[in-house]
Amino acid sequence: MAISLADALALLNTCTRGELRDHAFGDREVSWTDDAGNVVGFYCNSGRWPHPVYVTRFDEAGEETETVEFAATSQIMNTGNVVLIERNDSTGPDEYRDGACMPGLTLEGVRRELTGE
Repeated sequence: MAISLADALALLNTCTRGELRDHAFGDREVSWTDDAGNVVGFYCNSGRWPHPVYVTRFDEAGEETETVEFAATSQIMNTGNVVLIERNDSTGPDEYRDGACMPGLTLEGVRRELTGE
């Protein structure tokens, strides 16, 4: 039986949520990790909005039994116990906003940020 949204929320709510935010592009990677260290949920907004959340169920031996895709709703994105929120850019605004690309962001500017030139 496929994981229902209610089951996914209940599962993610028992997990630790970590986020890696890019303030310049307004996107983030989110992962939910269970007590055994399994990545139970994963979200990465890599250029399309919204990107789905993938929730995986594991058995007692730590083997993956099922992965289901869900829409990245605020209900899912705010589930879990936040432990660490980091940023992976240095030039974006101080405040993070989902989906808000920094005005004037250019490919050349990104290249300079990545290469340090």
